[in-house]
Amino acid sequence: MNRLLLASGLSISAMNSVRRRLSRINGGGLAQAAEGARIVTLAIPDVPGDDPAAIASGPTVADPTAGDDLSYLSYLAERLGSGLPDVARRLLSTSSPARPDQSEFRFIAIPQASLQAAVRVAEARGITPILLGDALEREARELGIDMAAIASSVARNGTPAPPPAVLMSGGEPAVTIRQGSPGPRIGRSRAGVFPRRTLSEVQAAIERPSRKRSDN
Repeated sequence: MNRLLLASGLSISAMNSVRRRLSRINGGGLAQAAEGARIVTLAIPDVPGDDPAAIASGPTVADPTAGDDLSYLSYLAERLGSGLPDVARRLLSTSSPARPDQSEFRFIAIPQASLQAAVRVAEARGITPILLGDALEREARELGIDMAAIASSVARNGTPAPPPAVLMSGGEPAVTIRQGSPGPRIGRSRAGVFPRRTLSEVQAAIERPSRKRSDN
């Protein structure tokens, strides 16, 4: 099931909506199993939007979609295709009882704060930070192409910032494995690495100003 989700191209929020419905632990299931004991969750979010229910699919956080209309989950089931087991398909089309939200939840770090710390480090070293946000999603390959275009513009034209500059971002892009294809044996970060041709163009553009400076 996990392989099917990871290959689907669904956003992390959509994947977690499915996981919460299929798991006895997620969506507050772990907190319910604690039978009234005090629960304090210390979390570092790794999902866009810092939603407690989406972090690890919310084992100590009640599923906020438990009472929602099921049409969205039915749509997700269709997106997952014929490989979705029948039992999972049935669970996605059945109402889920709401679990009590009985835990205390605290963030001990957040992506935006980490990015801001990285910005300060870059600026202290004379490098211009270009902050793209902490909640990037979409396909990793598409985001990689966009980042390559920004890097190329920095190197060639000095926009949106003059070199040296560094692109900074956070989020959780998706990697879709196409039907009939063995798919990449790589994760989101490597899938987002610039296409080889684009990367070579960026490198050439970066080297040209460096050569000019050394000649002067």
